[in-house]
Amino acid sequence: MKKMISSLSWIIIHPSNKNSFFPTIIRLFIWKLNQLSLKIPVVVEIEKGIKFKCYPDSSWGGLVIYTKLPEYFEMKFVNKIINKKDIVIDVGSNLGSYSLIAASKMSSGKVYAFEPSKIAYKRLLENIKLNNFENKIIPLDLAVSDKKGRISFSETDRSEVSHVSYLQFKQGLKVRSITLDNFVKRQKIKKIRLLKIDVEGYEYKVLKGASEILEKGIVDYLLVEINRDSLLYSIEPSKTINLLKQYRYNIYFFPNSSQLTPISKYGGTKKTINMIGIHKDIQRK
Repeated sequence: MKKMISSLSWIIIHPSNKNSFFPTIIRLFIWKLNQLSLKIPVVVEIEKGIKFKCYPDSSWGGLVIYTKLPEYFEMKFVNKIINKKDIVIDVGSNLGSYSLIAASKMSSGKVYAFEPSKIAYKRLLENIKLNNFENKIIPLDLAVSDKKGRISFSETDRSEVSHVSYLQFKQGLKVRSITLDNFVKRQKIKKIRLLKIDVEGYEYKVLKGASEILEKGIVDYLLVEINRDSLLYSIEPSKTINLLKQYRYNIYFFPNSSQLTPISKYGGTKKTINMIGIHKDIQRK
């Protein structure tokens, strides 16, 4: 009950639902009814001109129904920093919400969207087609790691929490994996405006496989989910933050407001947060 009340409170006070209490409650009720009976996918306009297909069995889809932009401040941040010719790499793109937002700002730019979950990848393709972004978003059904080859992957009913299998549990599907260093080299990418990573605790391994491009400073911005599940891979969350500091990134987060705040004021990684990394060369300009 306590968790339910907390979730309801979060939805009601979400920035997208400001001053719209009753419409929010009605929307929540209708969606719950749909999940239980009709089970019909619904298309939502998350930003002007951006359509997103929400499935009743998707918790992320539910959050989109309730708020349009579940990670409001991070999504607005991405919308703000992307330019027409930029390159974006989205690792763990899931159903593609961040990829769609980035692509909507582009003319000749490209988003490379990595998603190894079969369920999520299929729905990612649907959202790309729904927005006619086939020439802007390049979907890749690959895992990203610190090595090239094949890797164990645990597919769950909730695609948003599917993940590379934990070290102690090697069972799972075998999927192809690549490193970002090799991918960027093969694609001859010279500059990356944004590298977004959401991989349910596996972020350190992804970043280790991007050590060359991070060392060269060709990535302007990072948006990385620092997930407590990294402990299941024997990685402390603070280790990921310290790694990025070595590559000359200033680290911030959004404390439920639009104000970027230094990570030092977070008080430790006690829970999963979205971290914003800004290369020091960018901030000097």
